Amino acid sequence: MLASRKWTNTAGNDDKVNKTNVLPVVLIRDPYSWMQSMCKHPYAASWKHAKEHCPNLVPSAVDRKLLPYLATDATSIPVSIGYPGHASQWDSLAHVWSDWYNQYTKADYPRLIIRFEDILFHFREVITLVCECAGAVPEQDTFTYVVDSDKWGSAHKGSSNMISAMIKYGTDKKRFASFTDDDLRYAAKHVDPELLRRFQYEVPHVPN
Repeated sequence: MLASRKWTNTAGNDDKVNKTNVLPVVLIRDPYSWMQSMCKHPYAASWKHAKEHCPNLVPSAVDRKLLPYLATDATSIPVSIGYPGHASQWDSLAHVWSDWYNQYTKADYPRLIIRFEDILFHFREVITLVCECAGAVPEQDTFTYVVDSDKWGSAHKGSSNMISAMIKYGTDKKRFASFTDDDLRYAAKHVDPELLRRFQYEVPHVPN
């Protein structure tokens, strides 16, 4: 959920929850890995794309052939995310990532922002710090590795399990695998560099 929607969006049967007592815990993820993951599980996000080129920040010849309804003068692929009675729109997936996390870093209410990669590789230390932040004392013997997929339901079909996730995100080998050179140049301009620096995500080499 967007940070700006905290006070206006209510999930499920939470209409009686006092939102001032809710501490959002937000997972941030390397934007290049996140954009590729969105191609597999877009959730509420919607944008024009084909499996032959995704993520597609900049329309390619493949996009224009397979997605003929793209505007002929389109320089990026817009993304929308729908909420009840409202839809937010961005110029691209790169803009979604930047705006989403900037909203949380600049929010005027308490929140925790945790790197997905730290949860994956250092979960005991991270969860201990989160518990302490909330005023709790974690019991060390309650930590259990979930080797199977950590998400259930049709929306998460095909999600990585613990081992495959470690293999996938343990190196940069596939970090840019699905991007064209045009996509990488576009991302270099529109993925917020301050967020990359703040959360220590390496800035990629941009093709000439």
